[in-house]
Parts: sequence; C-alpha cells; structure tokens
Amino acid sequence: MSVPSAITVAIATTGTSKWLGPLLCALDQQEIQHVIVVANGPRADSVPNELPGGPRVLRQAAASLSRARNAALRAAATEVLAFVDDDAVPERGWASQLAGAFGREPQMVAAGGPSLLAPGLKLPPWLGREGLGYLGILDLGPTAFVCRLWQYPYGCNFAVRRAAALDQGGFREDLGYQGGDLVPNEETELCRRFQSGGSEVHYLPQAAVVHHVDVRRLSWRYLLRRAFAQGRADARVASLHPDMPLRGGGRAAVAARWIAATAYRFVRGDLDLAGDHLLRVACLVGTRRGLRFESRRRG
Repeated sequence: MSVPSAITVAIATTGTSKWLGPLLCALDQQEIQHVIVVANGPRADSVPNELPGGPRVLRQAAASLSRARNAALRAAATEVLAFVDDDAVPERGWASQLAGAFGREPQMVAAGGPSLLAPGLKLPPWLGREGLGYLGILDLGPTAFVCRLWQYPYGCNFAVRRAAALDQGGFREDLGYQGGDLVPNEETELCRRFQSGGSEVHYLPQAAVVHHVDVRRLSWRYLLRRAFAQGRADARVASLHPDMPLRGGGRAAVAARWIAATAYRFVRGDLDLAGDHLLRVACLVGTRRGLRFESRRRG
C-alpha cells in the first residue's frame, strides 16, 4: 500500500493580496504539515509575523517570485513542497490528493491541478479561453495524465518533490515575475529539466484551487503586456531546451494569419475569439523579440 507523502505549502506574497487570510484559513482545514509564507518586495514588511494558522514567515527584499520559491525550497523539511499563489484558495481535499499521488507515483517529481475561476466575477465579452489562461485559469479536463511538452500545471497550483527540485538547482531566477516584469515560465522550465532526467510531471484534476482574479487585470493593457511577456519567456525556454518547439515557430506569417482572423471574428461579432487571436499575435510578437534577444545573448 502506498504511503501518502508529507507536504509543506509555500505562499509567495508581496503583501497586496486580500485573499492571504482566507487562503491560510483554508489551508488550516487541509492535511498539511507546515506552511511557509515568503514575503518579498518593497511591501514585505506589511505582512505581519503572526498570521492565521501560525505559518513560518520568511522575508526577502527582492520582488522575485522565483527567489521566493527557492527560499521556500531551502527552508522546507518535508518530502513534498506545494506552491500556491496568495490569491488562490485550495478546494477541499486538495492536499490529500497531492499527498496520495506523490505516494503512489515514485517517478512523479512534480504535479499540479486545475486553477478555477472564482464565481461571481463578471468577465468582459471579449475575454476568451486564451485570456483566461493569462489570468492564471487552467482546466485540462477530468482525467489525470502525464504531462507533455508545453502542457504543464500552472505555478499557482504546483507541487514538487523537494529533493528533486534542489538537485536541479531550483527555479531559474531569470524567469518568473519580478516586480512589474511579467515574464513567467519558471515552473515550465523546471518541469522540462525534470523530464529531461527521466522523471514525470502529472496533471491531477482532483487537486484544484479557486483563483481570485484582481479586476484590474481585466483590461487590454494588462493582457497584452502579459501575452507579450509570455512570448519572451517561451523564447527563453526554447533557447535553453531546443527540443521544445515554439508555438507558431515565431514566424511572421503566423502573426499575419492571426491578425486576419482577429478582424474576421470582430466583424462577425465573435468578440471572445477576436480577443483570443489578438492575444496570440501579442505573444508571437514577444516570441520574436525574445528570439532576437537570445540570438544576441548567444552571439
């Protein structure tokens, strides 16, 4: 019989989320050994030392998500470390689902599950599936599976075997949100390193969190910046792992097709599909910019 793995939960926060308190209260109802809160950035001192549930509070001056996660990796003592964003609240049974999966699957070194949109948020009519992804919303269906290239859990609901992550050097600190820089992919790049070593990354549909999206992110300004940053990050990961082909290959012809598709869908009144296509264009522009940067870096 498999033995569930012991779990610590780590939360990186810049001290601005109103959901940190409800998140800690929800974790208090889960089967968890320890909770670590890493307060980072210029408002780190606004996070009190005493929080609901009595988590251990670490502090760092740099507003860096990857550095915060690496600090939690070094500080944790359990076999498994699960990362949750400070605006995501786990559903009932989340921790036991993760613990059971890590206990059953020795080749699994990383896993995550859905990040569901919190109910009650009114979405603009132009926001489609692509835009939801840039808001941290993920649902890959009801069946568990072993992840393939570019199909990984999001960092807002992501767990690793601590020893395996430390053996890999943790998260790359030139990826991940840093203050106002929205370049992601720190967990994607780590997953690819795991897979390159023969280990597995799993998607677990029963290990879900509810993601509370700040309404200030429901704007074209934010989403286009986020899509552009995604393209830059994709180019960075592809340069580090040449076996990961870029979506669209970074080709201008693909962007031209998506621009045409955007206009077509807009004229038809399919605003959500038009929005999706426009975000794909922004991502591809970011990819091309990132590829040029990587080429100069190698040169």
